[in-house]
Amino acid sequence: MPRKKELNPVVVKASKKIDIEQFRESVKGVFADVKDPKDPDKIVYPTWYLLLVILAGYMRWL
Repeated sequence: MPRKKELNPVVVKASKKIDIEQFRESVKGVFADVKDPKDPDKIVYPTWYLLLVILAGYMRWL
């Protein structure tokens, strides 16, 4: 089983200062102009949310 990465103390300290609601709203604002090709009646997750999940996953492995 692979070992878990050690958390960088600088990142941990910075993460405590982040206002999650403000971050979420800023991400929604950045992706607000992205066209959503899905049928509005069948949307489970909005496009901005899916892009946020993809971005967070990508950043996790940097």
